[in-house]
Amino acid sequence: MPCSAVSRLGAGSADAVARQEPGMVIAARECRSALRSLCEQELSAQFSEDQWDGILTTVMREVGAEVPMEMWMALAKHCARITRLAQGPQ
Repeated sequence: MPCSAVSRLGAGSADAVARQEPGMVIAARECRSALRSLCEQELSAQFSEDQWDGILTTVMREVGAEVPMEMWMALAKHCARITRLAQGPQ
């Protein structure tokens, strides 16, 4: 996913995360939901609940209860990479 796709984000929880101020933190649960929303909207990702759980657990394995906004972009890029790989050739 190009940086422009990550930064423009779609509607919903991903958009709410994008509007946060630098230095702010968001709850890990909100971040997880926003990552899924981002990949569903921007990459047209469609996975089962178990597949989503595996992808998001992998992406967020080193995240605590709160996610600094500075970490959001790295998590979004990591999630997008895994999503594209899991989708296979298009």
